[in-house]
Amino acid sequence: MRDWKRWTAVLLAGSLAFTAADDMKLIVQAYEMQNEQGQESYQAESKSKLDDLKEKAVLFQEFQGEEQRFDGTRAVDVSDHAEQIHKIETGSVVFRFKASKKADGVLLGAKDKTIDLPTDLNRGSDCTSFFIRANEKFRMVYKHTAAEHVGPASFSDGNWHTVVVSSQNEKSMRLTIDGQEMWSNTDAGNRGLFSKQSVLDQVTIGAQKTKDGQVYKGFQGEISHVIITSETLTDADAIAISKPETSGEIASGSAVGEMFQIQYGDNSWVFTGGEASGEIASGSAVGEMFQIQYGDNSWVFTGGEAVQGGFAQTRGVRNYVGQFEEYVRWTKAGNENGRQRYTINTGKAGQTLKDVVDNYQTLVADYSPKAAAYLVGKEDYQAGEAGIASFQDSLRQFINLSLGLKENGKGFAVIQKPFAVKDDAVNATIMLYCKAVDEVVKEYEDESEKLDRIVVVDHFAQTNQDDFKNNKLKDGQTLNAAGHFEIGKQFSAATIKTTDSYPGNGVTLNLKEEEQPDVYLNVLPVVTAENAGLHVQIPETNETSWRYELSIGDKKITGSADGNTFTITGAESGKEYLFKCISSDGTTQLQTVTGKTEAGNVGIAYGQTLDEKQKALSEKLKEKDKMTWLFMGDSITHAALWTKGYDGIAQTFEKYLKDEMGRASDTVINTAVSGATTTSTLNNIEQRLEKYTPDVVSIMLGTNDAATGGLTADIYKKNLETIIEKIRNKNKDAVIILRTPTPMWNTGSREANIPQYIAKMKQVADEQNLIYIDQYTELQKAFNDYGWLKKDTVLFGNNLHPGANGHLLMTRHFLKGCGLWKEDSAIANLFYEMPINEKTSEITPEVIKTPNRIGVSLEKLKEDSKSQIGAVHLKAVSKASGQTYETDAEAGEKLIVLKNLPENQKYEVEVSAWLKDRAEKTVFQKQEIELNNTLEEAFDICLSDEKVENLNEGTTVGTFTVNEMAPEGNYVFSLCTGEGDTHNPYFAIENGVLKTAKKLEEGKTYTIRLKAKNAEAEKEKIFKIYAVGRGLVFRKEDQKIAVGSPVELSTKDYAEKLMKLEEGTILVHYTSTSDQAIQSLFSVSNAKAGHENRHFHVYIRPEGVLGCEIRNESAMNYGFKAANAVKADYKGKPAENIIALQADKEKGTYQLFANGEKVLTVDAAALGGYRFISEITGLDTVSLGATKRGGINKYTFGGNIHKIEVYETPLTDEELIEETKKTAYPELQQIFHKNDGTGANYYRIPALLTLKSGTVISAADARFGGTHDSPNNIDIAVARSEDGGKNWSKPELPFHYEDYEDNTLEIPVGTQTRVNQSASFIDPVLLQDEETERVFLISDAMAAGYGSPQAVTGSGYKEIQGKKYLKLQKAGETDYNYTVRENGVIYNDTTNQPTEYSLNSNFEILKDNVLQTVKQKSSRFDPTNGSGQLVTDETDKDVPMNIMYADAVFKALPTTWLYMKYSDDDGKTWSDPILLNGMVKAEDSRVLVTGPGRGMQIKNGEYKGRLIVPVYDTAQSGIIYSDDHGATWNYAKGPSTKKAAMSESQIVEMPDGTLRVYARSTGSKIAEAVSLDGGKTWTEAAYVPGMTQPGWGSQLSVIRYGGLIEGKPALIMSTPAGVGNYRRDGRVKIGLITDTGKEGSEKYKIDWTYDYSVDSKNAGFAYSCLSELPNHQIGLMYEKYDSYNPAELHSQDIMKYEELSLSELMGKEVVEIIPQTEGKGTVSQRNTVKKGSKITIEAYPEEEYQFVRWEDEKGNPVSEQEKYTFDAKESAAFTAVFEQEKEEVDKSHLKEAIRHAEEQMQDEKYQDVIPVVREEYEEAYKNAKAIDEKPDATSEEVETAYKTLIEVGKRLTMYKGDLTELQAAYDLYAGKDLSIYTQDSKTVLEEALKEAEKVLKLGENAVKEDVNEALEKLQKAIEGLEKSEPNPPTDPEFPTDPEFPTDPEFPTDPDSGNTDIVNPDNSLSPDDTPSTNGTPSASDEKAVATGDKETPVGWTTLGFAAMLAAAGRFLGRKKRR
Repeated sequence: MRDWKRWTAVLLAGSLAFTAADDMKLIVQAYEMQNEQGQESYQAESKSKLDDLKEKAVLFQEFQGEEQRFDGTRAVDVSDHAEQIHKIETGSVVFRFKASKKADGVLLGAKDKTIDLPTDLNRGSDCTSFFIRANEKFRMVYKHTAAEHVGPASFSDGNWHTVVVSSQNEKSMRLTIDGQEMWSNTDAGNRGLFSKQSVLDQVTIGAQKTKDGQVYKGFQGEISHVIITSETLTDADAIAISKPETSGEIASGSAVGEMFQIQYGDNSWVFTGGEASGEIASGSAVGEMFQIQYGDNSWVFTGGEAVQGGFAQTRGVRNYVGQFEEYVRWTKAGNENGRQRYTINTGKAGQTLKDVVDNYQTLVADYSPKAAAYLVGKEDYQAGEAGIASFQDSLRQFINLSLGLKENGKGFAVIQKPFAVKDDAVNATIMLYCKAVDEVVKEYEDESEKLDRIVVVDHFAQTNQDDFKNNKLKDGQTLNAAGHFEIGKQFSAATIKTTDSYPGNGVTLNLKEEEQPDVYLNVLPVVTAENAGLHVQIPETNETSWRYELSIGDKKITGSADGNTFTITGAESGKEYLFKCISSDGTTQLQTVTGKTEAGNVGIAYGQTLDEKQKALSEKLKEKDKMTWLFMGDSITHAALWTKGYDGIAQTFEKYLKDEMGRASDTVINTAVSGATTTSTLNNIEQRLEKYTPDVVSIMLGTNDAATGGLTADIYKKNLETIIEKIRNKNKDAVIILRTPTPMWNTGSREANIPQYIAKMKQVADEQNLIYIDQYTELQKAFNDYGWLKKDTVLFGNNLHPGANGHLLMTRHFLKGCGLWKEDSAIANLFYEMPINEKTSEITPEVIKTPNRIGVSLEKLKEDSKSQIGAVHLKAVSKASGQTYETDAEAGEKLIVLKNLPENQKYEVEVSAWLKDRAEKTVFQKQEIELNNTLEEAFDICLSDEKVENLNEGTTVGTFTVNEMAPEGNYVFSLCTGEGDTHNPYFAIENGVLKTAKKLEEGKTYTIRLKAKNAEAEKEKIFKIYAVGRGLVFRKEDQKIAVGSPVELSTKDYAEKLMKLEEGTILVHYTSTSDQAIQSLFSVSNAKAGHENRHFHVYIRPEGVLGCEIRNESAMNYGFKAANAVKADYKGKPAENIIALQADKEKGTYQLFANGEKVLTVDAAALGGYRFISEITGLDTVSLGATKRGGINKYTFGGNIHKIEVYETPLTDEELIEETKKTAYPELQQIFHKNDGTGANYYRIPALLTLKSGTVISAADARFGGTHDSPNNIDIAVARSEDGGKNWSKPELPFHYEDYEDNTLEIPVGTQTRVNQSASFIDPVLLQDEETERVFLISDAMAAGYGSPQAVTGSGYKEIQGKKYLKLQKAGETDYNYTVRENGVIYNDTTNQPTEYSLNSNFEILKDNVLQTVKQKSSRFDPTNGSGQLVTDETDKDVPMNIMYADAVFKALPTTWLYMKYSDDDGKTWSDPILLNGMVKAEDSRVLVTGPGRGMQIKNGEYKGRLIVPVYDTAQSGIIYSDDHGATWNYAKGPSTKKAAMSESQIVEMPDGTLRVYARSTGSKIAEAVSLDGGKTWTEAAYVPGMTQPGWGSQLSVIRYGGLIEGKPALIMSTPAGVGNYRRDGRVKIGLITDTGKEGSEKYKIDWTYDYSVDSKNAGFAYSCLSELPNHQIGLMYEKYDSYNPAELHSQDIMKYEELSLSELMGKEVVEIIPQTEGKGTVSQRNTVKKGSKITIEAYPEEEYQFVRWEDEKGNPVSEQEKYTFDAKESAAFTAVFEQEKEEVDKSHLKEAIRHAEEQMQDEKYQDVIPVVREEYEEAYKNAKAIDEKPDATSEEVETAYKTLIEVGKRLTMYKGDLTELQAAYDLYAGKDLSIYTQDSKTVLEEALKEAEKVLKLGENAVKEDVNEALEKLQKAIEGLEKSEPNPPTDPEFPTDPEFPTDPEFPTDPDSGNTDIVNPDNSLSPDDTPSTNGTPSASDEKAVATGDKETPVGWTTLGFAAMLAAAGRFLGRKKRR
């Protein structure tokens, strides 16, 4: 019987079960290799030399897709080939690779793994290396020789390169690169590849490895393959196989390429035809189908039997449509758009061309393809010569219909001539049909546009030869798999114009099928249950000899029978069964029968039991003759590449649908594309769905969603729901099937995330009642149990994509899930052999038996065999009947049992097991066993758990059961007396459940004795119950460990328990004093040689990593770590840390804790399933401070383990957070981080500045596209702190470009990618003008797609008529013909005329004053392409068009720009931007950028007030400076760099106002220079003695400290000291400034006295910025990562902010003494000194002041000496009190002025003075009296009081005026209608009224002269009034004298004869102020409205008496005057 079935059953225990009774069949279907002849290997053409090499290679390692990517940290170990490689003396090595921009790195290394690598990989040791050097030379180094040669101009040119290294007899060594022999040597001493090494046991691709396993000189780029072979190559061969690839390109100008253009979305092909077609000069346009800009390239292939390409023709190999599909959708796709070329096959056996034409709409047009292909087949030509005319008519129709598939005849028609057959007579007819095709096509010769779109594929001409007829046809006339391969290749040559790499890499079609019957007969055996067994009657067939298989539960009975009637005995009664019957030769199988072993039961044909959803689909299939099945998904459903030319799920299902289910008219469309997510699927839903109306849609998405930043599980669920909604909108009755992602490994966060996404898919399926197919769970279990399966490329092509067998498994899942499963199907049962070796063991398993059972303890078997046993098969052959009884056990089971065997018989028993750690089946020794009626105590009692954590009374311990060897029946369990009953009283049993009866003691083991009994048997057994509690295994304290001297605990009594831990907690409190790269804190290992990879350890790294490894060779290689979790140093000292590892078996998680935080949670499923220490084989060593591997202590720790505790239970998260926080390191609020609200995950380039007000302001690059520099999506973020840096505002983005969305990206660390087409800001600088308190923010600005490396030369300005204007380039033009003139208007410089365009203040473009916009773009990370890439999408959002954007109408010069804003409110708000290039950048300058961090302002000396910003260009550093508070800027060149280079710099001021610059340099140095003239000129740059930096250099920060340190001015600098080239080892240094007494640049000497380590030497530290905070502490903001190391690219939360005291920086206790003043004087500077030091402070009084005393902070006098010396015991402030020297003050003149004032105020006229003057005078008098009476009044105070009193007294002549007459006159005319008067007289009156009104408003403060003047002016105006009409109209209500009409508004008083008009407002208006000479003037007053009356007024209204009265008053006034 087929052994693979048993293996399958065991491996996944029925996870892919086909029936309830046959759950063990065909899951992974791996089985031992059979020595039978394999399936024919189909080769499309003769093998090339390269193919030969691959086939004969000792090593052929090929990488596909994402596997090709090497990032410098990856090494692929191929050491299993080392032994064979070591033997090679002559032979060849071939590499094909593409290097990144950093081209150095090792391609292949081979060495003795125990030795250190030689320096620079030089020769001489047992080490062979092939690598590219930094100088881009290819170097090969052997033990005995070495050579190097430069290959191409650059290996990092972005192209693929092939290098061949050969050693042979003629040429001892030869190097061939890209088709050219670069070097050779004939010296025989140089001959030999690898054999001259003494030891060679380690081979790695992509890097060398150190002896402790670290990657060294990792290659960065892509590697396609590496071949090592003993085959020698001729010169010609080496040149040929290394020539650069030029094939694969579509010839331009031929429109057929259009069908393959990547941006077309309708490149579907429909293949249609009969069976199978020399080129005519037609089809020249078909290139259009392949051009990049198209997106409409769907193809329909139609025809007959050959197009259908069913299972009978190709078995599991793709038919030619499928091969072409892979070629066009993957190999030649180009990108995701190119993969959307769908091929639709509507071919159907028996279908002719006429059938196709008649049904063209449903067969072709309904699918909206761009091209239709028809293969002329036997269905056509079998009509013979008589059918040609009709055929040609149909052909014309087909062509015309196909051309009309698109508007304007833009479709394509592809005619495939028939292929040749073996019968020459038939070929003669075929030739007639070929000629008929040519004749029809020739008819289109005069219609070139049509002819160009007709493609003829002449298959006949290419197949009419013996090789094809003999090898590629089945029965001489039907295509086989090789024939389909050939036809597809010919089709590709005619359309794509190439067959390069057809149909994909690695396609050899040489898989061997698993054995299965050739024929599945539709014949049902009659199976009848009888008391004696099952009676079988076979209907009449050609067979009479049979093998059968009866499955009952978990047991199988197999046997053989001659004849068609037989009986099967040994079957248990009342059980369901599954019966299969196969001919004895294995060629024919009958229908499977299912039934029940009850007498009289007759079996029926097996059929799948359907649920409601499956029934609905079944009904739909019955209702519809033709259905469309649409597959939607990603690369897994796409099924390219990894199936190696075999069918993917969609193609296998298509064959099943048509061949097995007979639905030949159904259509299957696979729209899955590699790289797809739910989001991209929705974006391309038109191509995936809208063109079709599917009846069934299968969706498998999520694999890429789980790896896409921002595409959370919730968004994924919403996207799925939207996709389903769109399907429903298209076809409400569509059946929707959700298929989960498949397992994966080594994919980082993707595999950890995927379970969440699967859960969301399940939720959607449940909510919407959809068919749900789980393709993950059971396969994941298989991979967990059998790690070697991950290496089987037939099952999975790589760590993500299923291979050929993987797709067959998915197809089975699909068929079962849909309810379409047929048990007896060649397609359903198809599987390919997997390489499992079979070995025979000398061990005879110990068998347990009862009267009717045989069992084997698998735990005992595992122990005896010392193997990692997985699935086990037990077989017993009856000696009496010959029947075989079989059963299987899964991996992890403890016992395997065959039950209900016939009794009193002898059996031959055989046990076989499949191993978990390698592809091997072990067959143990057979033995003969006799079963008799003697009942033995062979069974066992089991307790489900023998540990108890809750120690309280009444706690459940576990449940008792008996194992499968026990006789049937119910058992009673009870405690019994006897040996081992010691602690029975502590426990009780209730219904078989063991519970505690008393409280237990933690850590104690309790012994009980138990009895199990039923009617037939009883057994007693002793159990040990362990009271775990928290489960402390051991505790040790104060373990001081020197590096290399670990503490070994292997002999301790708890060591064995540690080795058997299945879960638990490891808690370690430690201090490390070592800088070892990896330091094990605690380890358990197999220390024997050869088992180096069997260990567990918890480790730390100096850069702050906390990690864990759990390894058991290839079977388990778990590793996880948390970055920045622990500290190596803190405040300059080795740091204490408390860490914990928690392993929780129940939750299936591992968690790491450190210093009060949970720093990492790992789902074990993502690693391959939960495992722990107990799973590691052969453990023998427990260590503290190292891991013992191969007998050597590795990963050594040095320091103190203060305490370690190991528990066998997982402590709670809360407990571990509480326990570990005892060493928590409180951090200040971090300013810039991934959750700060900006949306940026990445920050770089810190700037920090303390303002005059005490506000602290910070800035940084907010890098949205990763940590790369420009070009990237970068803005500048700013935050503020108003409490001295303790708390910070939410960051804002004052420098912000919007061309790319500020979306949060998650880019894998180390990925070489960025958002490289965005405009950007980079490198902020902060400074403040302390005179104006204005804050400046300056950064570089870069145009879209540009950074400093890409920048062009120029300032970006143009000079016109002596003025500089910003110049612009208009879209579509090459020159900069436009400038921005005054008011932002854009001028055309060629016409000197304004355009309709202008710029606003933000450099955004307006057209006709309307803001112009562009569509914002958005980036997302696509992890599916190699190591991942960023994809750009255009959004619907409109953003203002900026001159820096790629899509702008006008663009600025793409050079570097200096961009400035300022703030006058301490950074709360910012000004509009200002471009500085026009002021500071020269026309010949390409790069001028900031030295980021801080600018400065000179505070002393000649250049006091100058603002300075450091800048640099490609040659040297410099400055830009401003002497007018930032209004204008100038550039000054920096120091000469002849002796030391300078780039990014920072500048500080010396005590005398001179400047010193410190700069990044070369040679691991820092450079410095001095300026004596404010930065205009500098001394020559020189290295700072004793200071180091990384080899690559780094920005640094330096500030002048505001006080003294140890009595001297000081500088403070932060910089990485560097470890080699790496930016690590952050330092803060203090330099004391000493005045040397010399002049000029040598005046000051800097002694760098103090050097503080920010963290450990190996911790990353890059750019930084310092600022002295208001509390005189030092603020440090820095990048806590190594920005030089590509492996740390895209690290998040690296921007750290710390506050450091001088005590910490100086490493000793210091105090700060702060002198301050009261009164006028100065004091010495604040000074920081060592605690207890003597210190002197001095006071310096100003002129006319004297020092009085020093006071302490409480006001107590401490000294009366100006120089006060004391012991500085604590920080304190002292105040120097100054007083003014006393003087004699003369007050006589003040007294006289006071006396005179008193007289004035007594004068009677004083009351006539206006009130405002009186008040002022009286106030001046009071002040003068007070000063006179003040005894200590100063002379200055006396003089001020005297002058004030005199000056006010001068205004006492300002007397009040009488307003009565003026008011009366004013009221007569104010606001009245004056229209009856002439304009001139009216104007004079109006002006007079205004003057009068101003005076009247002054009220009592109106001066008499002004009143009189206004009255006189008004009177004259009244008198001068002239009427404009002789007879003005009168008011009818008041008839009067026609000359003086009366006013009805003013009735006459009968007594007085006049009218009183009162002005209610005589007060002074708040706006009224006195005139400049002190007199309130009417001319100073604002005009006020005097009313809203418009009634005309005249003198008549007043009456005569009024006139007399007015005249009298007027005359009186004149008289008084």
